[in-house]
Amino acid sequence: MFSYKLTTLSKVGGVFVQDGNAPNYQGDRITLCTCMHWHRASIKAGMWVAGFGGKACGENNELFYLMKVEETFDSFTEIWDSDLLPNREAKSASNCIYGDLYVPKSSAPDDPHNPNYYKEPPVGHKHRQHGRDFSWHKDVDLWRPDPNRQRRRRPLDPKVHKLLVGEAGRSFLWRVPMYSYKGGHPRQQRPPLSTFLNRLEKI
Repeated sequence: MFSYKLTTLSKVGGVFVQDGNAPNYQGDRITLCTCMHWHRASIKAGMWVAGFGGKACGENNELFYLMKVEETFDSFTEIWDSDLLPNREAKSASNCIYGDLYVPKSSAPDDPHNPNYYKEPPVGHKHRQHGRDFSWHKDVDLWRPDPNRQRRRRPLDPKVHKLLVGEAGRSFLWRVPMYSYKGGHPRQQRPPLSTFLNRLEKI
């Protein structure tokens, strides 16, 4: 079980409003392919991921989405060329400012983690807010530790952050809060799935 709080989630009139592209729920599948690079590096197929409202939603640990990871991919080329997504164009970062799939220029790039081999998202995309904003490069490249961070331990090695696809029939998204988590935020506790479900409380 992996759970976290979304900083891009708020509530308007009691309804969840997301102002980011992770998770992406267009195209008939939930995907998680941007943000949280370090955390996604350790997530495997078969794990469950839960996203909760953050401070902008109050302090009730309200559940926004829950999905079982059906498959993980190592690069955007790999996920784009797979047949797992029924409507990949709906998730394209070239077509939508909330898109979380960067479109490869070639089906076999020399380096699938080099941003130069992908089409740039348009200005206004959630990971490219301004003309020369290249923050979307971090979504394509390997996760790399901050070189300015002072660490007492050996510096962390670069890692592949997995691109996650939720399993159809075991992926859930709530427009209106229906469940909250009692007993503290589960990210710090990392409970097994059965404990997690038992601590969900209907609102």
